[in-house]
Amino acid sequence: MAECREPKPERLTSRGVHLVWGEAKFIDLHTVQVNDEQIKANQIIIATGASLPQLPIKGIEHVVSHVELLEERELPEKIVIFGGGVVALEFAFLYARAGVDVSVVVMAGHRILRHYDEAVREAIVEYGQELGIKYYLDAEIEEIRKDGNLLNVEVHQDSSITNLPADRVLLATGRVPNVENLGLEKLGVDYDRGGIVVDEYLRTSVPHIWAVGDVRKGTFHLAQPAGFEARHVTRMALTGILHPINETIVPFLIGTTPAFAGVGLTEKQAQEAGLQYFVHFQKASEICPVAKVKGESVGFLKMIFEADTGKILGAHAFHTMAPALIQQIANAMLGGVTLKQLQNNIYMFPGYTQLLMYAVRPRPGDPT
Repeated sequence: MAECREPKPERLTSRGVHLVWGEAKFIDLHTVQVNDEQIKANQIIIATGASLPQLPIKGIEHVVSHVELLEERELPEKIVIFGGGVVALEFAFLYARAGVDVSVVVMAGHRILRHYDEAVREAIVEYGQELGIKYYLDAEIEEIRKDGNLLNVEVHQDSSITNLPADRVLLATGRVPNVENLGLEKLGVDYDRGGIVVDEYLRTSVPHIWAVGDVRKGTFHLAQPAGFEARHVTRMALTGILHPINETIVPFLIGTTPAFAGVGLTEKQAQEAGLQYFVHFQKASEICPVAKVKGESVGFLKMIFEADTGKILGAHAFHTMAPALIQQIANAMLGGVTLKQLQNNIYMFPGYTQLLMYAVRPRPGDPT
């Protein structure tokens, strides 16, 4: 079986790519300096990504990143995870499943997976607690102290102080776009703390300079959309043929176990947009015995439909087969498929598609 690998430098250079290693900075609108070399180009794509924030926590030097954790060969007995986003939850579930004592600290003013659907957020928190994950919400880490072979994490929550012993402390509080020291201000490229501002073609305020991935403002902070953006922008930059990015249909996966995947609008986003909609919510445990036989009875599928047309506005699943379900629904959304059309489809049996079949069945109160 072929091994899946990251592109090696020689694979790029063999295709005519000129690689230069170092820190880059704009000299003018068409010139980038890397070390002692100046490189001129008609089209420039900024893909500098994002980095961990520098938090004012005493003892912050003791934290590790998720990349560092993946390089370790032994499991910690206890881990404290600071953050409530995608990386934080993925690693919390990973370690809890492996028998590690897991504590998740979510800073004040934030919520777990705050940008995602409320029903899925609640399910993930509840299921995580069943796995033994301890959540400290609306809390702050004040200090991380080295105590022999262990770390001692001082957590402030309301008026109480909790000291959590840990072998590792994972910093997963989000990432900050790498926009500093690029020289963007002298070019007139618009940016702020949230990243570089782009239009629907991912062009910056300087049309021949583009921005993709985590460095741009409004990004999804997900690997697959970033890779798609890079390929899409490269084609536009080389051909001059512009095609807008469709960001209304971007399927995503959060690697908890069961998995959380989704596409399109959340119910809250539909409400805020003033849309008329209706929701179908289907628990996996209710669909039929095959779900239990296949070990797929935990979780659900939630679908949001436009009231007038029955078109899919969004879908969110917490389920063993959530990625495959959501990819199917994303494909249907791209084709403008409606609820009636989904109801007229034939679904395989047995299999996870039964969850989709039951989710689209007519419900009392559905528009006729």
